[in-house]
Amino acid sequence: MLRHAPLTLAEREYIYQQKMKGVRLEQIAEELGCSYYTVRKWWRRGRDHGQESLRQTRRGRPRRGILSTYPEAMRRQIQKLKCGHPLWGPDRIRVELGEDVRWKGQRLPSRSQIALYLKEACPEHIQRRRERTFSPSASAGGAGA
Repeated sequence: MLRHAPLTLAEREYIYQQKMKGVRLEQIAEELGCSYYTVRKWWRRGRDHGQESLRQTRRGRPRRGILSTYPEAMRRQIQKLKCGHPLWGPDRIRVELGEDVRWKGQRLPSRSQIALYLKEACPEHIQRRRERTFSPSASAGGAGA
């Protein structure tokens, strides 16, 4: 069989709709002029993950990176909160996310994940840790008492 160009969104939806009508996968593959295995792949994706999943065409491994498994809107919200409130840390930002109606009942990123994301996304708003300095009189007075 000749190599076929990647299926269009309309073709992927057609596969799903035809299979829902009871048409066999072999017949659908013949109609579209593509491999049976391609048709089976798109049918299974639609069946298992819903028709909306047919719109996703990204191939390969899942994206990697800090907070890549969370929605883009959540990442923007974290960055917006930090830019709007530079003194807020990851703990406070996580509390604010939990109070947001959009994220109720969803898994939130951990404190450390938020901290790493902020360090990458908006390093200009991260407070630098200062080294503690102890005065000689304070340390000497506390030891002798």
